[in-house]
Amino acid sequence: MSDKCLLAKGTLIEIHAWKGLLETQDIEVELKGEALLGATGEFGLDASYAEVWVKKDKIDHARNILDSMQQQGESWCCRECGEKNESNFELCWQCGTEAPE
Repeated sequence: MSDKCLLAKGTLIEIHAWKGLLETQDIEVELKGEALLGATGEFGLDASYAEVWVKKDKIDHARNILDSMQQQGESWCCRECGEKNESNFELCWQCGTEAPE
């Protein structure tokens, strides 16, 4: 394990999206804490995030990939349910309403 570094912490959806993206770029990924996500209420807020680990020699490349994935832009508020959505969402993640033009 000493040859790996913590790359990021995130929700179950985030870590699997990151894992898939990194693996398409031939970066081996290990997820930690995934099994604890269901017990968030029992263990506290820290248990609500899992971790993405990669080999030390791939950490800079992996960070660049994740950074490039982040689209710059303003978040938007759904006109139907009022939920805040990041700029890269075309539909509201809460109710599915399309983003404003």
